[in-house]
Amino acid sequence: MELPNKLLFDVLEDKIVEIVDTERQNEISIDNRLDFHIFKESFSAISLQELPCVNIIFLKEETGQGDTNKYQTINIFFEIQLFASVYAENEKTADELSAKRLFYLAAQVKRAIAKLKNIDFGFELGTFSMRGIPVFQRLENIKVSDSENFVAVGKFEIQIGASYIPEDIELASLLEIDLNAKFFEIKKIYEK
Repeated sequence: MELPNKLLFDVLEDKIVEIVDTERQNEISIDNRLDFHIFKESFSAISLQELPCVNIIFLKEETGQGDTNKYQTINIFFEIQLFASVYAENEKTADELSAKRLFYLAAQVKRAIAKLKNIDFGFELGTFSMRGIPVFQRLENIKVSDSENFVAVGKFEIQIGASYIPEDIELASLLEIDLNAKFFEIKKIYEK
């Protein structure tokens, strides 16, 4: 499969969604209670009925010089946000159960991303390099208004490295450039 260089982060984001969804399907084949929703670039409010869920967001792209002048390296950063809430009659139990579901959701996502077969996101081996194993970070719980429920929140930040070789660039040979430059100089002399 040829890797398109245009909107590389969008291609990778789709692959991350696909990999996480494959893990989700494997989990629910064992137990439907392990199901979760997957969103891509969602900035709208998520309802309690959509929890637990994962939201995959492109953060930024940074470039650096490659080993030669022919290509550059690109580091692409994603954030995978995780949200979980479990209803319980008392607040302490709801907090604890929501946290446990969040931690299991984090394990599901990390397992999906870190599997060796997914390390190049379905592309030819060596196309990408994962910059470290994703590390889970717990964030502050969100209190749901008019409810005893809390939403437990966490995230992963992922950095993926790739070589960027621009497509469709035909470089003129040095000989051609030299001949054209001399022709231009000679032409200018005769035009005077």
